[in-house]
Amino acid sequence: MKAAKKAKLSAAPALAFKKVDLTEECFVMPKWPFSTDKATVRSDLNTSLLGIFIHVFNPEVIEAMWSSYDISHWSYGSPPSGGTLLNGRCHVPALYVCLAIYIRICGYQKMTSVGVKSHDPQRDAVAKAYGELLLLGHREDIPSASQYCRLLPKFHVKHELHALISSRLRDCLDHVGRVLAGDEKLFKFTGDSAYVRLVPSKPDRVGLWFYECCCTLRNGKIFLIYFRLSTSVASNGTKIPVSDIVQEWGHIAQIYTNTHQNLCPVLVFDSYYSSNASRQFLTDKGIKYIGAIRADRNKDIVHSVDMLSKRGESSAAYDATTNELLVHHYDVHTDVGKKYVMTNALVKSKKTRSCDHIVPGYDHYNLMFRGCDQFNRDLGGTLYPHRAGGGTRFGERGQCHKFIMAVVIESIFNLFGSANGKDAENIPFSEKCMMLSSTLYLHAIKHE
Repeated sequence: MKAAKKAKLSAAPALAFKKVDLTEECFVMPKWPFSTDKATVRSDLNTSLLGIFIHVFNPEVIEAMWSSYDISHWSYGSPPSGGTLLNGRCHVPALYVCLAIYIRICGYQKMTSVGVKSHDPQRDAVAKAYGELLLLGHREDIPSASQYCRLLPKFHVKHELHALISSRLRDCLDHVGRVLAGDEKLFKFTGDSAYVRLVPSKPDRVGLWFYECCCTLRNGKIFLIYFRLSTSVASNGTKIPVSDIVQEWGHIAQIYTNTHQNLCPVLVFDSYYSSNASRQFLTDKGIKYIGAIRADRNKDIVHSVDMLSKRGESSAAYDATTNELLVHHYDVHTDVGKKYVMTNALVKSKKTRSCDHIVPGYDHYNLMFRGCDQFNRDLGGTLYPHRAGGGTRFGERGQCHKFIMAVVIESIFNLFGSANGKDAENIPFSEKCMMLSSTLYLHAIKHE
């Protein structure tokens, strides 16, 4: 164990920090080359709700969702009354209708009648949604409502398809803008799953842990460009090192980096993701970052700055070889306290008056590290309102599907609002669900 610890310490980046006086030195973000530092939409993207949705869930993605399951997954009942949904083949129009029903039911959650009880509320919701969609037209090879009652709980996006769905979301953008915020979401789930975590500090306390990375659109709304379920299992030693997640985020930043044009997105993350391995990777690849760090895990670094005793005080050290700035700040707000932040995203500049009221690194972190939190707060009103499992059906897969569909729908709605102005942005969530559901259904019954 001592040898492993020694090897780990030897792998840490070389340190050459020297104290700097923030009353004399100024560190600023480089000038952004475009008129906006927010994420921009692809110019050739159809920015209607249907256009964005089909871009993400194109026929290839639908086929990948279907083929990720064995044929036995689509069977139901037992002979002679049983059968196989869609005759065991991937019928894209029928599956688009399934998603249209799902989205429509998501829109119902804010219109549920108070006091109305049902033996099977999900079946009733499917029948209602299907009946409303049938008024728009019909197609002979589209299944019946009873078939969709069986199909809807089975047609799920597997969490293993996270890379495919994330790439389709990113493909909606021309550029992610200046800031990429990396964080996580503990999505409430108390069912049977090896991936369930207990995290008392999180609002939901128990659930599935999803890693996230997002950017900010021109309208200030958040667009998710990466998600991944944590499949770590403590009982058998399976784990995903946080440095692996930072590397995946870093590869996304590299895609949108152009040093000749000074296009360098800044990856921002909290102390959970800060490690020597993460920092080494980001430094070696020239990826700009701002990350909070924990003093107890980085004793070899934090000794470079002063200990603080008064609120409002700051201390900093700078490594000229890596352009890394370490800042220790004691926040004036009593609920925050002391925090260490490290970054290589700032550059030295001439001292100006504007620098007097900014704690470099620390204030940049507070300003930039809000995206995922804002996105997760908004998720609550977009979730599919029915149970993910029950009876003989385990809920883990359905709960993952519920999360994935919620983040995709929210991202699509936010992009739609950003691309089409205030009128589109102000449409209520339930109404956008109805709009997307109807247009998706019409697209499905006309699909070749």
